Amino acid sequence: MKISFIGAGRVGSSAAFSVLHSVDAAKEIVLVDVEGGLAEGEAQDLTHAAFAMERGDVKITGSEGYSAAKGSDVCVVTAGIARQEGQSRDELLKTNAGIIRSVAAELKKAAPNAIVITVTNQVDAINYLMWRETGFPREHVVGMSGVLDTARLHSLGFDGFVVGAHGDLMVPTEEVPPDKLEELRATGASVIAKKGATFYGPAVSINRMVYAVANDTQEILPCSCVLDGEYGLTGLSIGVPASIRKGGAVPVEMDMPPEFSEAAEHIKKQIASLGL
Repeated sequence: MKISFIGAGRVGSSAAFSVLHSVDAAKEIVLVDVEGGLAEGEAQDLTHAAFAMERGDVKITGSEGYSAAKGSDVCVVTAGIARQEGQSRDELLKTNAGIIRSVAAELKKAAPNAIVITVTNQVDAINYLMWRETGFPREHVVGMSGVLDTARLHSLGFDGFVVGAHGDLMVPTEEVPPDKLEELRATGASVIAKKGATFYGPAVSINRMVYAVANDTQEILPCSCVLDGEYGLTGLSIGVPASIRKGGAVPVEMDMPPEFSEAAEHIKKQIASLGL
């Protein structure tokens, strides 16, 4: 299996390392970044890690060109401007939308049959944009958010999934006290304030999704899916439980808290702001 990471920054490179460590089906890993030297350096470092893991048979390449990603089975897209301290996810949307339009055009040519895992913020609207721009089947374009948000929820001592919008309108599927919900929603910003970025949590969350695709596990994970009638919704991508498999993400319906509808309306407004 060939897995390409579009964006070789801290999230993309950490995710590539996580996949190298745990996805045996990964036989070729590609990092693509506009800073070609960065991608090449990360690939070289990962190659050394592969030999230390006794996985020297994995081909690892870094490039600034998308031709290196040709024929990829999975493309993980982290390219974009990272959120800075004090900056909201919504402020990133229009800048990152321009980047994603460019990425989508390249992926259509290089990897037309790939499963695309979108990580770039604001991930729900960006994932919908990726789907529209690539024209790929909706099951093939899925956003990573709910796995990470759910991990953060569990770290606070609660169960269930986190669905809805990635950000201030994330919705736990079980009741969470208001103070803990506020803490959950502020977790990402808290990490950024202390260390400048979040990348280990996102990296392993990406790995969970790649592993499920590579091994056709059909595990139910919360992620941002393009809906076509599920939950009575169309025209958006939103966090819902989905069965992750070789063919992509298949939404699974369950009872949702009332706040889920508010999150859906918020995402629709974001999408409309992109002219979609």
